[in-house]
Amino acid sequence: MAYCEQCGAAMTSETEPCAQCGAVRGPTPRDIPPAAAPVSAVPTAFANLPVELWLVIVAFSLPGAWIVLHALDVLPDTFKVMDFSFRLGLALTLLVGLGGVVGAGMLWIAWRLYKLDRVGRGLAYVFAGTLVASVIFGSDSNGSDVAALLGSLAGTAILYFSPSVNAAFDNAAQGDMPTSIVASRVSLNVFCVVAGVAAAVYLLLATFQGRYVVVAVVIIAAVVAAQKLADQVMGGNRDARQQLSLGTAGFVLLALVLGKFSVGLMIPLGLAMATIGCLWIPNDARSFFGDPPLGDQPTAP
Repeated sequence: MAYCEQCGAAMTSETEPCAQCGAVRGPTPRDIPPAAAPVSAVPTAFANLPVELWLVIVAFSLPGAWIVLHALDVLPDTFKVMDFSFRLGLALTLLVGLGGVVGAGMLWIAWRLYKLDRVGRGLAYVFAGTLVASVIFGSDSNGSDVAALLGSLAGTAILYFSPSVNAAFDNAAQGDMPTSIVASRVSLNVFCVVAGVAAAVYLLLATFQGRYVVVAVVIIAAVVAAQKLADQVMGGNRDARQQLSLGTAGFVLLALVLGKFSVGLMIPLGLAMATIGCLWIPNDARSFFGDPPLGDQPTAP
């Protein structure tokens, strides 16, 4: 039985006025239309991306596209070398293809930035760090390399300091795995790809220098070990993080001791440094492994 909302008297019908006071019963919950679904605040449309972010996307897209097109233009010449020496031509083809992969990687980072993926933003930092290491420690850097360095630093500064860019990434939905851990794994995977190509080149050049076979075997063993440790790191294994960091740090120290680097050969150095940094410095990675945030002092008992 329904009751009047004004005087409390019993009502025989919900649609007719109250016989006691004449009041009309208000709408029941089933008569009220459902509220409209809230509009998502995630900016994914073209017009909703900040202008500063578009500048960074263009800064990655244009050089990446140029590198890919340049690699495709050079590949026919490397195929011609195979007519004289198949192994040498194949080695050159792998090296040119590796350059094309770098350009494709820049295009992929630009796409992830467009999708407001925090991992893409982290990889933009990794790319900038790799380029910085290549130019600073490289022995054959030129004006174009320095210009690319300045452009990447400007892009990362926008990603880090721009309030509108930070707000856009903060509003975007992300996965459960910490961004720094995923960025570290991606950096390590790219490092392993580069190392694998280097090992293949050494094997192809084994007829010129026998020691290249030993170097290739060492590289392949290191790649396999790094991938196994990386799987454990993704599960939060602190010992695996330490072992992986020591291994990549050993590569960095060896590279610094040997000296005489080209900009292209310094790419693995930057990737190794990024892998270590992403595992130890960001607070989301430290929290993942149970470490206190940087700057916090433990409380005395």
